[in-house]
Amino acid sequence: MMALAEPSITTLGYGWLLVLLGSLWRLWAAGYLMKNAVLITAGPYAWVRHPLYFGMALVLLGWATLTGWSWLTAGLVLYSALIYGCAMLTEERRLLFLFPDYEAYRQRVPMIVPLGWRNRGEPHGHFDWRTVARNGEWRIMMWNAAVALLLSLRLVV
Repeated sequence: MMALAEPSITTLGYGWLLVLLGSLWRLWAAGYLMKNAVLITAGPYAWVRHPLYFGMALVLLGWATLTGWSWLTAGLVLYSALIYGCAMLTEERRLLFLFPDYEAYRQRVPMIVPLGWRNRGEPHGHFDWRTVARNGEWRIMMWNAAVALLLSLRLVV
């Protein structure tokens, strides 16, 4: 894929912006996430129920944009919708079982696309850098940057 990439200055700009925004969104979410311990409804979890998937979707869209291939961008959007859609539905069933308040949260907050502000209820949870480290998000951010950098190098090579 990288050898065939055809980036331009425009696709690099938009691609890097999407990778950066997606990575920062994931970082923000990872700082709140207390897996299977408590229902988090603050930070990015006040905007969408699955902020890690939303962030990764932005990163994938950024990578596809960096290639300069519109067909790859469209394909990744469809692939992400299918794969992440199945994963989110499975996760939702588990969260409904774990947290009695999840159904009310599900009614208030969109699944993956942040569609403006509305009453999201009382936020629960706080950001902690130790939680980011414990969740291993730094590794994902490094991979995100490495792939984006390799795709970007095609512009100069």
